[in-house]
Amino acid sequence: MIEFSETQLQIMEALARYKYLTSSQLVKLGITGDRRSIYRAISKMPGSRTPYIDRKNFPPIPGVGKIESVYFLSPKAAEILKSELDYEPNQIRYPRSRQSFFSRDYYHRLGTVDFQIAWDSYRKENNLPEIDFRTYFDFEGANHSGKGEPLRSLTRIPVEGHGRGFIVPDAVLRYEQEDGNERLFLYELANGRDANYIMKQIYGHA
Repeated sequence: MIEFSETQLQIMEALARYKYLTSSQLVKLGITGDRRSIYRAISKMPGSRTPYIDRKNFPPIPGVGKIESVYFLSPKAAEILKSELDYEPNQIRYPRSRQSFFSRDYYHRLGTVDFQIAWDSYRKENNLPEIDFRTYFDFEGANHSGKGEPLRSLTRIPVEGHGRGFIVPDAVLRYEQEDGNERLFLYELANGRDANYIMKQIYGHA
């Protein structure tokens, strides 16, 4: 068995849950007390040239400056979680391609992750069992292979009477209340200032 530190294991488990995380978000999850400790733990991961934890760097944003890199699991790490920590495949989220994260989606995607982190904290404090949590950047189907079903977001929902015939919420979550009833929520994050666009998004979910 490959030896990992407790911090390294916690980082991999957090990435399996949230798929994409910055060092600041890993600190927010309580894995370490500062970002430097996150960098140190990831840089000292065992193994060969193929990393267990990969990252994507982004160019500075005009008016903002340098932004944080985003970490995610490699397929190699997914295999470790399955073989050594008894994870099921559907418990591990990681991108099949490094090209699936774009600069334009940076704040929107990380904002959706922040929501999931906050949701996890809330449901644990209130003892709410989660049934399912999906985001718009989770996919099923084939990716440009021409084989099988086309690539689709797991939050895509067919809607009759809607212009496109479907909606794609930023997140879809289900949980069980204390009385045993299930609740379904659709989450939509809007970072812009276009009120008409926001209203269209809300109307599509209604």
